[in-house]
Amino acid sequence: MKYRIAFGILLILLFSSLLFAQVILKSISFGDRSKKEITLTFDDGPHPVMTPQILKILKAQHVPATFFMIGQQVKKFPTIALMVRKSGNEIGVHSLSHVNLKLVSDGRLEEEIGGAQKIIKSYTGIESLYFRPPYGRYDQRILAMADKYGMKTILWEADAYDYFPK
Repeated sequence: MKYRIAFGILLILLFSSLLFAQVILKSISFGDRSKKEITLTFDDGPHPVMTPQILKILKAQHVPATFFMIGQQVKKFPTIALMVRKSGNEIGVHSLSHVNLKLVSDGRLEEEIGGAQKIIKSYTGIESLYFRPPYGRYDQRILAMADKYGMKTILWEADAYDYFPK
């Protein structure tokens, strides 16, 4: 009888720990290091001048890239967003308005990630699999929201620092 009670308590503890276990999500900063590959990514677009120029260079060199787009920019320049898609490049979500997502409410976070995903899909016809948080700032709440929309959070390993004034 003692063993049955102990076994029962053990099962309850095991089940409750599984039920209430916190899932730790992770971002991706690099791929398989055994392969000699890199992934080119571009953020903050689409841009009416720079994105077409980048697409032209990528096409000439037969190189694909991933463009992490801001929802508001996609609304402003939908034909350029569609041009990225039609050129065979990946499109990722970079938020709706490029705010620091660690500082926003849960409702605003949902709007920034889910809203951007919805806009990008409505203009390009694709649902992105990737999310990149603005400024590379994220926490478990942000990772969970991206995961809710079926996206892996992608960061970077090398930064061009092209956003600093020269």
